[in-house]
Amino acid sequence: MEIASLVMSVDARPVKKAGEELSKFTKQADATEKATGRFSKSMRDAGSSGSALNKVLGITAGLLSARQILQAAESWVTLNNRLRLVTDSTNAFNSAQENIFRIAQETRQGLTATAELYQRIAANQKELNLTGQQTAGIVQTINQALVISGTAAAGADAALVQLGQAFASGTLRGEELNAVLEQAPALAQAIARGMGVTVGQLRALGAEGVLTADSVVKALQSQADAVEKQFLTMTPTVSGALKTLDNSFIQL
Repeated sequence: MEIASLVMSVDARPVKKAGEELSKFTKQADATEKATGRFSKSMRDAGSSGSALNKVLGITAGLLSARQILQAAESWVTLNNRLRLVTDSTNAFNSAQENIFRIAQETRQGLTATAELYQRIAANQKELNLTGQQTAGIVQTINQALVISGTAAAGADAALVQLGQAFASGTLRGEELNAVLEQAPALAQAIARGMGVTVGQLRALGAEGVLTADSVVKALQSQADAVEKQFLTMTPTVSGALKTLDNSFIQL
């Protein structure tokens, strides 16, 4: 079976939608250019930003293997399967899908890790008295805190996975808490401020089982505005821009 046919059989996308996503992909490449002066200079030296960008995208397309295309398609299917587990209608599914992609792009974090975190929280949505939009808000605050922390892409993905496991178990403690303290200090500070304690006290509270999913959610909700305000002052990094390119490719 041809690669194009195989990808379409996994998740058919309208031609118009593909065009829109390709446009987003190009815009993210422009964001990468702005994030690094060296790249911008090399493009000017090449003659024009447009021709240079076309060369870059052409080389990238040429390097894509069948395995990479299928892995991206598989990631998209896995993401959708996760959402189907925690949504009970087409509208809820579509809303969750749009929110997750938007959050991942705006916060420059991994799409699949963001989706996993969303699913873990949404699985306990009723117990936490959260709506779909409120769940998305928590995920956005967490992702923003990772950016403020300056966490590298791999570390951010690992922290998101650990947090997802904590929400699934109902308590933030042990290895999951260590991941937050080490990989996402700004997130730890937000939780501490929301609970009225110091970061140093979080480990003891975790050992006592006090850092329940409910208490962590409420702490983050109380700090959402403060976290967002600080997030908006952060300058996008090259790795973050490349992450959004990866996200766009998965969706495309």
